[in-house]
Amino acid sequence: MRQLFKKLFNGGAVASRSGIPALPKKAAYREMEYQFKRGFLAREISAELHYEPKKGNELLFLSFLRPKGQNNKKRVKEDSIFLLSEHLLDWGSASKDVEKEIERLSFPEDVKNAVRMVYLKHKDALFEKSSTECKKVHDDTKSTAKEWAIYRDVIFAATQGKLKLIEKDEVQKYEKSDVLYEGMVQKRADIPYNRQEVRKILEQKDINQTKMMNWLLVISEGITNIIKHAEEGRVTLYRCMEKEELYAVIEDKGPGFPLDKLPNMTLFAGYSSKESLGQGFTLMTKMTKQVLLYTSPIGSTVILTFDL
Repeated sequence: MRQLFKKLFNGGAVASRSGIPALPKKAAYREMEYQFKRGFLAREISAELHYEPKKGNELLFLSFLRPKGQNNKKRVKEDSIFLLSEHLLDWGSASKDVEKEIERLSFPEDVKNAVRMVYLKHKDALFEKSSTECKKVHDDTKSTAKEWAIYRDVIFAATQGKLKLIEKDEVQKYEKSDVLYEGMVQKRADIPYNRQEVRKILEQKDINQTKMMNWLLVISEGITNIIKHAEEGRVTLYRCMEKEELYAVIEDKGPGFPLDKLPNMTLFAGYSSKESLGQGFTLMTKMTKQVLLYTSPIGSTVILTFDL
């Protein structure tokens, strides 16, 4: 972050100009840190696209006034640049293969090249983790690896293969399929919105009405739990042509599920605790081909698989 601030301000003072609205007086540190990173990326992307420096600085400032995911129909170019900046931050925090994600974007090649250049220039400063955080993750992973394997095998056997715990690299295998839909989940209103958008996709595929309603029910359950137990998340619908399968990948940035509580949370209908999904996993395993779960202290991913 220190390097980014140096690049931004170059040791000089920032003069205020009349007509520019004041920054919010009350904002959490994490929120402002995110807004700065997003604005910085937006400014850098605009520079790669040969926008005037004045426009780039305006984007940086506007980032502090703009809620995540906001759309302004009158400022389509700004929306696109902010969306790309948000994607970069989301992919980085989720430890995704960012360059592959960029390649999959439905933007012109010059825009994708601009995003790629910005990522390569600033990935170390934007996505670095502290040595203490890295050591903690390493130690936690090492100490729980054997225990995790036991829980994985027990849950897999008890559900007759319907529910499987997976590792991070296994998630990426499912994300290589064709993307049909992607939506952010940040507030309660996003639940019906995403459900309706997914429904439109399923209707285009001529899915049986009863089957479609069951699928929408469990996808909604997964989306709802993002709001209940995490800061925010995302739902992505994929189609695997080879296997004729549909994948609903539901990711969140919550605290994850405690390993010792996973059996109760996943095997007993109605089990309730702050971290649990209640009826969620029981319902999901009944209405899907298989449910896959990746969980960590910085977020979880539920993959619902369906036969087309």
